[in-house]
Amino acid sequence: RSEDRTTSPALRAIVELQKVTIQQVDLCEIEIPSLSPRESRDMVCALLGAADPETESLAAAIAQESGGNPYYIESLVQHHRAGHRRPNGSLPTKGASLEEVIWDRVSSLPDPARQLLEALSVAGHPLCQVVVGRAVGLSTGAHEALAVLRANRLVRTGGDQPENGIEVYDDRIRETV
Repeated sequence: RSEDRTTSPALRAIVELQKVTIQQVDLCEIEIPSLSPRESRDMVCALLGAADPETESLAAAIAQESGGNPYYIESLVQHHRAGHRRPNGSLPTKGASLEEVIWDRVSSLPDPARQLLEALSVAGHPLCQVVVGRAVGLSTGAHEALAVLRANRLVRTGGDQPENGIEVYDDRIRETV
């Protein structure tokens, strides 16, 4: 991620290595754009393992909802596969909204993990792991709550140490929470 250029220990080490070695280290930045609508629909069909008219309709809806983000496509497809129902009990025919998918995941979190995610969402910027843990009253269990959030790809961290930063994975998750 380009925003990690100055904060990532790995990226900083590569830049330093390039400065101090006689051999040049080839650095290559690769911009990864969003998938096109066609690529998004193809990904949905591949994940669902079908290409019938019903799947094509669902694929188009998921492609639009995801904005071409492969992570969101996968989340929306998994949500659909699991047969999650809307609050009125019906199954979505065009796929769930991304906010519904995120909210389902957040609602199922253990209380400490959800509280940590809520605090990070309100903060709106990276915080020191130990500080946010204390802020939500997690003197114990903060490491476990953080592990749950990382496993669910809801937050990202600058490392496993308590002094490292932690932030919500992206703005759509933050806004939904």
